[in-house]
Amino acid sequence: MLGDVRPCRPCCLYLLICQSGRSYIGISEFPAVRLQAHQAGRGSFFTRLNRPAALHHLVWLPSRKIAAHLEWRLKRKRRSAKLAWFAAMADTSPSQPASLEAACEALERCSRTLRGDG
Repeated sequence: MLGDVRPCRPCCLYLLICQSGRSYIGISEFPAVRLQAHQAGRGSFFTRLNRPAALHHLVWLPSRKIAAHLEWRLKRKRRSAKLAWFAAMADTSPSQPASLEAACEALERCSRTLRGDG
């Protein structure tokens, strides 16, 4: 039924820095709860092996679908581009999420800058 469509809730793309020095990117509508799961060894397989030391950055996006798309794109970039993108997108919140267009433009800008293309 058309009346049963759920409204989109903001979702966050987060960056963890692990005790090993490695980084982990994930998505969640409830990042504090997800961080606790990672720290307790109930998160991803990666964070069971590389325990998180800190939640380094959060970027809020309009929906889980958009967050998942950006997670996929970010995981294909170099670490330096990922860190630059998270820093560039730092001023988002659940009430003021970044648009897909703004997030993609920032990702391309960070990648070009690090390649020396602009």
